[in-house]
Amino acid sequence: MQRERILDWIGGLPIRSRLLEYVRATGAPAWLVGGTVRDALLQRPSVDLDLVVQADALEIAQRAANHFGGAFVPLDADRDVGRVVLRVGDQHLHFDFAGLRAADIEADLWARDYTVNAMAVTLDDRLALLDPTGGWADLQAGALRVVRPDAFPSDPLRVLRGLRLRGSLGFDLTADTAILCRRYAPALAEVSAERVRDELALILALDDAAGSLAYGAELGILQVIMPEFGCDEALLDRGVRAVGSLEALAAPLWADPLGRQSADDAVSPAQAGIQPPGAELLVDYAPGLLEAWAQELTVGRTRWQACKLSALLSVLPAGAAATEPTARRMHLAKTEMRLLRGMLLGRAALLTLARHADLEPLEIYRFYRDTGDAGPDAPVLSLALADTAGFAEAELERPALLACVRRLLEAWFERHATLVEPPQLLSGHDLVLNLPVNPGPILGELLELLREVQVQGLVVTRHEALSYLRTYLLGQR
Repeated sequence: MQRERILDWIGGLPIRSRLLEYVRATGAPAWLVGGTVRDALLQRPSVDLDLVVQADALEIAQRAANHFGGAFVPLDADRDVGRVVLRVGDQHLHFDFAGLRAADIEADLWARDYTVNAMAVTLDDRLALLDPTGGWADLQAGALRVVRPDAFPSDPLRVLRGLRLRGSLGFDLTADTAILCRRYAPALAEVSAERVRDELALILALDDAAGSLAYGAELGILQVIMPEFGCDEALLDRGVRAVGSLEALAAPLWADPLGRQSADDAVSPAQAGIQPPGAELLVDYAPGLLEAWAQELTVGRTRWQACKLSALLSVLPAGAAATEPTARRMHLAKTEMRLLRGMLLGRAALLTLARHADLEPLEIYRFYRDTGDAGPDAPVLSLALADTAGFAEAELERPALLACVRRLLEAWFERHATLVEPPQLLSGHDLVLNLPVNPGPILGELLELLREVQVQGLVVTRHEALSYLRTYLLGQR
């Protein structure tokens, strides 16, 4: 059974078979290992392939990349780890090569983190499963068991990885492994910020990231990797609940971007009539929202993951001011930092706007101007928090909040060129040529004034724009 599963999984992508034949032809002893073997036995879809070779792994990876017309990425030259990236259709496949890290493959497997990741498959015709730690039994039992008691002190990041694997596989940590996770969670403070960030990003990519974060808080993990919350467990709990509310609001969109439901389909609880009130506002804009959320802000990290991080941070007393130090500590990209800040600024602004009877065009324009890269994500976050106890949105009158969110989403998706980004009628050069002004800050001020009167419908043409600005300047003088 094991061999058949592995053969089926490898054959699922023909390029896998071709690459493994290439590796066999090198004559170097090699094995499929780790997550690849686990996913093959579980028949989980994956675009990654992990190999260990008893040779110069970087050299073999470089040659394989050249042979298949892919890209070669030396991931860790000191540890002899390289990656081959191949594009197949719209997918990027990652084939990772690592040198043997012990005297033999069995010792290599004993040096790994969890038993389900400590299996290997020979690359001969037998495709024999090597399982010295009992990974196959744990795989069948749905159990995450640490390979050795000293696996965590040798690399504390494995504690966080266990939290992620629990969420992605739907497995349970064994009792002894959970105890060890709790014991060694404080050591995560010694791990590099980049490694912690990458594992946290993978947790945020899960459908139920909130569930994993909540369990992480229970084990004392989240308090270590998110020091912004200090020892305030109640505040941390509110942040996790904010993530859960955002996920629940968006769940029907991910399940069916067109908002359709069939009685014959298996549906999630969010789709089965207990989705958050107000979720229907998002249905018409589902394709646009999902396309934006799938956008990579930096390699391997999407806008949707950043939105969830914003939800987690939304409860911090410092608000948007907390995003920059947090982003710097986590070594986030500037695009991620701008999104975090914009979402929290937008949420604060929306709490004020929702108290108005109706939004004026100028208010809508200034909202999107001030929130920058956040786009419609701030209104979505506020909508998610409206049914979560302890958040300011829950204290607003529901019709007023829904009307505000509806107007903002409508403006972004249906009247973008009118209310969000009006067309540029004049340039700074045009102003210098046609108006009594010199180059300097005043040009930016006038162009911004022009955009504001455009969204109010006071000017439409280039001629009207020049006339308006002439009158404005005359009045100023």
